[in-house]
Amino acid sequence: MKIIIWLILCLIWGTTWVFIKIGLEDLPPITFAAARFILALIILTFIITYQKIPLPVT
Repeated sequence: MKIIIWLILCLIWGTTWVFIKIGLEDLPPITFAAARFILALIILTFIITYQKIPLPVT
């Protein structure tokens, strides 16, 4: 299982530059950055909900 996670991480990390290069051809940098943060928010919210990680109140 750990090897699969490492392979997924390497795949995501290795293709990031390609997707940024393609994305900046169609979108302005600030819009593209906002889209990346929103996508990360959705993914992390799903992970936190799925794993039932408590968030600090303060």
